[in-house]
Amino acid sequence: MGHAVKFNINNYVRVRLTDAGRARHRKNHEDRSCGRTYWPPYRLPREDSDGWSEWQMWDLMSEFGTMTYNGSDPPFETEIEIILETPA
Repeated sequence: MGHAVKFNINNYVRVRLTDAGRARHRKNHEDRSCGRTYWPPYRLPREDSDGWSEWQMWDLMSEFGTMTYNGSDPPFETEIEIILETPA
């Protein structure tokens, strides 16, 4: 067994969204509009040239939690990068 590393869900991770994840992100945005008169236009999460986007862990879980189970069409690739805080 490996060693444990403390990680706060307010910290950031990087993931590569799949097409299913991008579609769910768009749908979640549309669902949140709830027929409001003004709602900001949809924007994909910012991705770097390799397709990685950065999320606070709680936000990633909130956005895609219902899609993350064994046998699902995953919203992001299964390998993620954990961004460790560097000491000040």
